[in-house]
Amino acid sequence: MKTKKQSLGLILVILALIAIIYLVSGYFLKPKNEVPDSPTVTDEQMQETSNQATDTKGQPFQEKIDANSPYPVASLDAGISISELRKAMDQYYQEVYTEEEKKMSQTKIDRQDIKRLQDSFKNNDSLKALKANVESVEMQVAGETVYVARIVLPFTYQEAEKIKANNDILVLNEALAQLGNHLIMIAYYDQSNKTLTPMHLTNSLNPLFYNETMKN
Repeated sequence: MKTKKQSLGLILVILALIAIIYLVSGYFLKPKNEVPDSPTVTDEQMQETSNQATDTKGQPFQEKIDANSPYPVASLDAGISISELRKAMDQYYQEVYTEEEKKMSQTKIDRQDIKRLQDSFKNNDSLKALKANVESVEMQVAGETVYVARIVLPFTYQEAEKIKANNDILVLNEALAQLGNHLIMIAYYDQSNKTLTPMHLTNSLNPLFYNETMKN
């Protein structure tokens, strides 16, 4: 009887040790199919790449703009690898976006819809001081041509915040309400150095890009 109890106790100890090993290794915490994180530029990433010889300056979207556009192509001066960012965006688009979302992103945005959104910003008492400029641009994501409503505010983010708190979210919500699940870019034009910095590239559900550093 004593031997059986000892054997049972030994088995329980072994099972407990196995469970501990799996818990420590994170076996039970790892999903079978991990969903990639939404591509986000953070201060930590800037710090990590600031001392590396990487393509840390450039145009993350290389969007095609109209020749008469009053604003340049969006660019990033942050210490972040553009090529790594592009890879993350492509992976996120391929693995997270549904076929319906991809189809919508690859559909041209009607000019009348762009004009309607522009008029909405001009006539909205809460948002008109932000002087938003709306235009349709195209870019490549994961080898596909996608169409984006690019909304430019002629201020830095901090300047725009003084005009209207949470301005990016308010502008984004208005755009999504008008355009449905098309891709929307929110960017800020710094008039002192003539650069356009992107903050958001997203549809209503899944952000392809978010520049967290702009809020600092």
